[in-house]
Amino acid sequence: SYGATLSSIDVSKAKAMEGVVVVRDGDFVGCAAPTSFRAAQALDALAKAASWELAPHPSSKELWAHLKEHASGGRPSTRGSVEEGLAAADKTLSAEYHVAYVQHAAMEPGAAVAEWNDDRLTVWVGSRGPFGVRSRLTEAFGIPRERVRVIVPDTGGGFGMKSGDDAAVEAARLAKAIGRPVSRRWTREEEFTWAYFRPAALIEIQAGLDAKGSIVAWDFTNINSGRAALESPYDIPNARALYQRSDSPLRQG
Repeated sequence: SYGATLSSIDVSKAKAMEGVVVVRDGDFVGCAAPTSFRAAQALDALAKAASWELAPHPSSKELWAHLKEHASGGRPSTRGSVEEGLAAADKTLSAEYHVAYVQHAAMEPGAAVAEWNDDRLTVWVGSRGPFGVRSRLTEAFGIPRERVRVIVPDTGGGFGMKSGDDAAVEAARLAKAIGRPVSRRWTREEEFTWAYFRPAALIEIQAGLDAKGSIVAWDFTNINSGRAALESPYDIPNARALYQRSDSPLRQG
């Protein structure tokens, strides 16, 4: 699960497979092999031989209370007085809305090829943020950014994904360990399990209406799902919009 810590692992079975090289760096355990089939066999052996200390997470039913309890920060955008607008309204309404985590689905799963040439790194990766990928690689390996080259071939649409960070770092770590270029290709199953999700959202709204049904007060709080489109485009005389971060039990982005 997200946040788990590797307790122990027996890599002997995977290492005994022909052509397989096992790489361990802290909690990172990976392997390289001549074929994707052999790599899948080795990964299966590693997964079965690993023990993890799981991090505590709320259940699906507990998620919304968890997000609300851990909400913090934020600076509201205000117009007029929401309190006075609600007090003067002919009718008030309040509601709480939940939007679940949704897994992104790029046209193809994440993939990268990494090659080291002395202390210079070249990575080919499907990404919509090559400069961010370069920064992540320089941080991961402690090398100047002028020694990192990120090449982005024409690939499918991202649809919320395509940061490219994970596959690029994994490929580079394996390539550095074995001294040869490495292709890292996530499966769709891996991506749906371990890649980042669209953030879950807890939305709290209070609204005040006048006798004609026009909105005269609007109090909007968005917990966890980001600032995008936070403020209402309507001319409401008394409005407040607030975004607050929270503690997400899953990777999100």
